[in-house]
Amino acid sequence: MLKNFRNKFSHYKDGLKSLLFVHKIDKIAIPLNVLQSIISGVTPYIELILWTMVIDTIVLKDIDKIVKLLIIMVVAKFIFGIIIDFLDKINNYKSKNIQQKMIVLISSKAMEIDYSVLENPQTLQQITDAEYTMEHTGGIVAFISYYRELAKNIFTILISFALILELCLSSASSSIFAINILASKTVSIAAIIIITVLNFRFNNYVAKKSKRHSSELFNENRRVERQLNYYTNNVYLKYPFGKDIRIFAMKDMINTSYSKYIEDAKSFFGKHYYTSNKNKESWNILSSSIYTLITYILVVIKALAKSITIGGMVKYVNAISMFNASIVKIIDLNQLIKLQTEYIRVFNDFLDVENVQKSGKLDIRRSEEKKYVIEFHDVSFKYPHNDEYVLRNVSCRIDFGKKLAIVGKNGAGKTTFIKLLIRLYEATEGFISLNGVDIRDYNYEEYKMLFSIVFQDFKLLALSIKENVAIGKYADEDKILEALKLSGVEERIKSLPENIDTNIYKYDANGVEFSGGELQKIAIARAIYKDSPFVILDEPTSALDPISEYETYSKFKEITENKTSIYISHRMGSCRFCEDILVLDKGFIIQRGNHEELLEDSNNVYAELYTKQAENYKI
Repeated sequence: MLKNFRNKFSHYKDGLKSLLFVHKIDKIAIPLNVLQSIISGVTPYIELILWTMVIDTIVLKDIDKIVKLLIIMVVAKFIFGIIIDFLDKINNYKSKNIQQKMIVLISSKAMEIDYSVLENPQTLQQITDAEYTMEHTGGIVAFISYYRELAKNIFTILISFALILELCLSSASSSIFAINILASKTVSIAAIIIITVLNFRFNNYVAKKSKRHSSELFNENRRVERQLNYYTNNVYLKYPFGKDIRIFAMKDMINTSYSKYIEDAKSFFGKHYYTSNKNKESWNILSSSIYTLITYILVVIKALAKSITIGGMVKYVNAISMFNASIVKIIDLNQLIKLQTEYIRVFNDFLDVENVQKSGKLDIRRSEEKKYVIEFHDVSFKYPHNDEYVLRNVSCRIDFGKKLAIVGKNGAGKTTFIKLLIRLYEATEGFISLNGVDIRDYNYEEYKMLFSIVFQDFKLLALSIKENVAIGKYADEDKILEALKLSGVEERIKSLPENIDTNIYKYDANGVEFSGGELQKIAIARAIYKDSPFVILDEPTSALDPISEYETYSKFKEITENKTSIYISHRMGSCRFCEDILVLDKGFIIQRGNHEELLEDSNNVYAELYTKQAENYKI
């Protein structure tokens, strides 16, 4: 029985954990909510007691006292009303502010966790669910409000119980024996306990049967909303879809699909919310009516037994009614809190995701020449939850100051090679060393500073060009302009009224939409500005036209002077300026040499790829 009780209310343990988390974010939010609960729970009883005194005073015809009591009641109601309204506004504001901070925490956590963990589909789903929890299920705002209402109703029950106990323990003094028996302490207490227990069990049964607050219903609701949100957020409000919609005459198909999802949503809400809520309310009204009827009978018997005054009748009837209403409310709140705790647990579970990558303690010794030698020692790798190896037994040395190209067919393992080098992932087997030391032994943050990278799917922020290039560092404008010059976009930037203070993307009046090639050059400028000893470019000219590509490669010698540069490219012609070319195929290194050496054997993979691409340029 005790175990069953614990299971039913175990969600309050998780709820307490979340409330403690809220307290860490805002130290006074919980105390203010508790204060509002106490005042909100007590205020109706102050008014009720004053009304009882007014009625009894009217019976006694004490006019002066009646006026004084009415004035006190009006003033008290006014003061407590202002306090409750003030606390309600400030608590709602604080709850929304806490929720915004928790949404920021999701983003911060996503940026802090290991990339290998972040790429896990399960982690990506956790991020999506955590964001959905905060933005579409009421989040922490609803969570706090439910607990505030719970506390308020607990205070209401405690005060009501004290008044009910006072009623039950009042002595009967009627001349009619039967009335005295019915109004006795034993019968009164027994009657209250029986009707309260029966009412509780009935309402609890109705709450469970209604299934308005279940995780299964939430998941179904989320599916319905996602279908609708896909069209409203990702189709109708995304202007890049405009070209396809017009060229392929998609309007009728889109509207038909959207109308279908609207009908599905209407059917869902009608079935699970409207009908369910209507039935639940009907049963609640029935049980409340029966409870109120028995309450009136009990109070009238007490009045006939001369146990209470006429004013006392009003007080005790309302006390018992509020007692019942609070019990029903707590039953409903328990269901809501249980469900909301499940939502919040999704958020907590994501914050509890641990990094698997460990940082070493060694500092990287920086010689004056800044010479760094990288070696792969029999490295093999397979992605988490995947049995197939992407790289197998890779051993190679990358000497300082060299220009290395990594080529191969799609899926050969080129990008994975780079991910292991920069420690986005750890080798499954073997290890990588820097100057003879396992890279895992170095301080991770310091190790990352060795690399400037332009990924094929690079990202820029909707901030100024200056901020995108300098990335939070001291913005040396001369150095920024030099980086933009080397990347080949300086003239375009200088032609803009705001120059390097121009915002990328049209998120405000100062924003400019740059072409894909221009954005790629800005990303290259960012890598140049970082001034790291290793420069890695993943398809660095994929968005550039042939002339821009030629100009960029012509400048690479200057860009990478006294640096080690690594290029991943599908364009075999771009490898000609590299001193060393590493060819990957199915995860293995199958060839290595310079362009001329690799072309000597016309049957090898490099020659095959180069020849096929060259044929495309023949007239």
